[in-house]
Amino acid sequence: MKMNRVKTDILVIGGGMAGWMASAHVKEAGLDVIIVDKGFIGKAGQSPYASNLYAYDPAAGKSVDEVVSFVHHGGRD
Repeated sequence: MKMNRVKTDILVIGGGMAGWMASAHVKEAGLDVIIVDKGFIGKAGQSPYASNLYAYDPAAGKSVDEVVSFVHHGGRD
């Protein structure tokens, strides 16, 4: 098996909602972050059964807190 070395500031293990939120905050703080997950992010574990999958894109012009509020309110502003 070929191995690659990757450098990052923060490694998040698990791509569920908690891992996603932690990663979004880390990225917003200006650090590099990598998420590793056993399956597709948002499709493995219990998160698919908890809610819809939301994505955070800083280029969209919203802060992490605005996106968290949106998710918290069930996708309604």
